[in-house]
Amino acid sequence: VSDRQSKRGDGRMTTAIFYAEAPAEFVVNLLIGGGIGASGIACENGRVRFSVCEKDIARTQEILRRANVEYRFSRKGIKVAGKRLSGRWGWIAGIAVALIAVVLYTSSILKIEVRGNNIVPSEAVIAAAQAHWKKGVGGSYDADGMSRAIESVEGISFANVRRVGTKLIVEVLEELPKVDIEDTQTPVPVVSARDGIVTAVIAERGTPLVKIGDTVRAGDVLIASYLVDPEGNRIPCRAKGEVFGRVWYDKELLFSDTVMTQVRTGRTAEASAMFFPGLDYVPAAPFAHYETEVRTRVLGSVLPLYVVSYTFYETEEQIVPFDFEASREEIIERERLALIEQAGGVDDGRFWYLVKRLDKSTRLSIYYERTESLT
Repeated sequence: VSDRQSKRGDGRMTTAIFYAEAPAEFVVNLLIGGGIGASGIACENGRVRFSVCEKDIARTQEILRRANVEYRFSRKGIKVAGKRLSGRWGWIAGIAVALIAVVLYTSSILKIEVRGNNIVPSEAVIAAAQAHWKKGVGGSYDADGMSRAIESVEGISFANVRRVGTKLIVEVLEELPKVDIEDTQTPVPVVSARDGIVTAVIAERGTPLVKIGDTVRAGDVLIASYLVDPEGNRIPCRAKGEVFGRVWYDKELLFSDTVMTQVRTGRTAEASAMFFPGLDYVPAAPFAHYETEVRTRVLGSVLPLYVVSYTFYETEEQIVPFDFEASREEIIERERLALIEQAGGVDDGRFWYLVKRLDKSTRLSIYYERTESLT
């Protein structure tokens, strides 16, 4: 019977191998009775191994289940091998894409790092190098041209460019600072740079023309460019010294009872873009006036890939009421800091303000007083 079954299956393509936990004669009789053509029938460790073609797999399973025979099977053949191979090609393609991405990333120049500068800003050095650097994927650079461009920057005497990974390292040497030679012969007076009331006079060279309590205007001579000898003669010199005084900074603002502002209409639009260093892309908004909300999602930890999602909110201009009193403290503090910044950023003076209500607006007058150099 086994020989006859084997001969029936010799010319068929085997697509599944069954392992049945039952005597060989019993299994073979089941297959014959069910009209199943099997091949490769053999006994292994008390179980029967045989092969059937694709069209008989389901029928074989049904026959074995009805006879309460435990079994297992595995598929093989061209179709199965093709599926397995196609799956492997998917993995191979994925690995190839990842390797290409890594090669492109490691061959790219993404950043310039400036070293050795203490006086010249790094931004000035990078700006000079931009014309000789192709940023992004597969980026390139002209080291000689970049060095010459950087050396033309005011304050740079030498530049060396080298590549480390995805960065360009620019090492610079700065020019020696120029020494100011003081001219003590040319008669030049010390004049006031601003209005104020004199609080102290320190004259190192020359003749003081003001005293404590005097009111001076910008441009007034504070220390004259001469000295007086015992006979009363004037000897020309370059005046030197410092005069301090109380100065005032002030500002007046007018706040209308209504303001024009942008208000959301309720219409929105969504857009997404993939970000890779050197390939920046921001989708255009479909509205003339809008606000934008940006969300970033990292795709992987190895390569710097991001998906950036944009939400555009349409806005339109509307006139809305403005309540000065509700924003009073915030406005006053903001303007106080602005006056302090105007005074050189030193907060050591006296501050006060006046608020006056007009017909359809509010006027705010603010003042800041401090003692500082008038020269």
